[in-house]
Amino acid sequence: MRKGVVLVVCLCLLFTAYGHAQAESLETITIKGNVIFPQWEQGAIFIDAFDGPDPRVSDEVAWTSIDKPGEYVLEFEGKIGDIVYIYGYNDSADDGPPIEDEDVRLIHQGFGESSVLIETAVVEGIDLIKIKDFMF
Repeated sequence: MRKGVVLVVCLCLLFTAYGHAQAESLETITIKGNVIFPQWEQGAIFIDAFDGPDPRVSDEVAWTSIDKPGEYVLEFEGKIGDIVYIYGYNDSADDGPPIEDEDVRLIHQGFGESSVLIETAVVEGIDLIKIKDFMF
């Protein structure tokens, strides 16, 4: 009877340690890039990172905004090997979120439509460009 109790306690401790190790494997991930949009006239530019390809049904992991085209930085807790999906839009009507039909969409042209593979804690060169007729 005692061996069974010791085994159960050991297994519980093992699973607890494994879960704790998984939680500790998160680290600060930084994505850097530029918004390239020569036609920009007005309005903030919002950049979002999601954990899935469809922002309507995915969780947002990070976001930022910049006043005009140029450099941006996203930071979030994640793991090496994760894939995030980067989208941006220019609030051209200057009326804030949510995205409206008159706002201009921006996208990163990665190995998937907007996907970014996190290979290191700092990922650079993820530029966003203006595209035509992009719809979420």
